[in-house]
Amino acid sequence: MLRLIQVCDSPKAFSHDRQNKNSYYLKEIFINENHIVNISADLTMGEKLSRGLLPEDLDKRTNFSKIIMQIGGGCRRSQDSCISVVGNPIEIASKAMDTKKELLKG
Repeated sequence: MLRLIQVCDSPKAFSHDRQNKNSYYLKEIFINENHIVNISADLTMGEKLSRGLLPEDLDKRTNFSKIIMQIGGGCRRSQDSCISVVGNPIEIASKAMDTKKELLKG
């Protein structure tokens, strides 16, 4: 399992006024790295950070990634799910590879 910090919309972010401070919050998540289909830079979150929409305690140099995961399968149709997380794509991919190596060793 891969431990990440996800960027989530806060309930007030669904209002028409997206200029409110802290329209997003962070939460810790664990995902199965075997379900990752794609990891790319999330430049939109960087823009939101510079506009003050993300939590104030985030460093202005923070990078973000967009992760596309394939969920479902088996009897159900699989579908893609997209999340934004803290960290650049290389860091996220490296963490995913390290987790797979640990599983193979153990």
